[in-house]
Amino acid sequence: MCVALFLVTPTQVPLSEWNEVAPAMFVKAPRGSVDEPLVAAFAGQFVYYLGGHCGCGCGWNVSDYDPYETRSLALADRDALIELLGREGVRPAKLVRCEEGDQAEPMDECSVTLDQLSSLNFEFEEFCVYDVVDSPETETPRP
Repeated sequence: MCVALFLVTPTQVPLSEWNEVAPAMFVKAPRGSVDEPLVAAFAGQFVYYLGGHCGCGCGWNVSDYDPYETRSLALADRDALIELLGREGVRPAKLVRCEEGDQAEPMDECSVTLDQLSSLNFEFEEFCVYDVVDSPETETPRP
């Protein structure tokens, strides 16, 4: 089962497609009934599916055991995500991480800084709604 990562934001962001020749982060509109629970939970905001270099959401978490090319692509995805989160109007934002098909499951409230996102040591935990915050002082620890 694939991982799903979503962006929830008060403003629209440009959509993009995955490109097998030049794999990188891409942004899609909600994908119908599978994403409807998140769209309903965040009514009044824009919800986007965020895919990565591997063509789905599985590449957001990597380890030291992954090949160099995989880690490089994952860092490029993270950099693109940080750039997107830095655009005017995109924040306040949330990142939602779950397993594909489990968009209606209960989720914990967490937080993440842009600095954390830039590190391969940071791993998205499943079933978390992350508030994107500016500093560690505003972080919410996971229960």
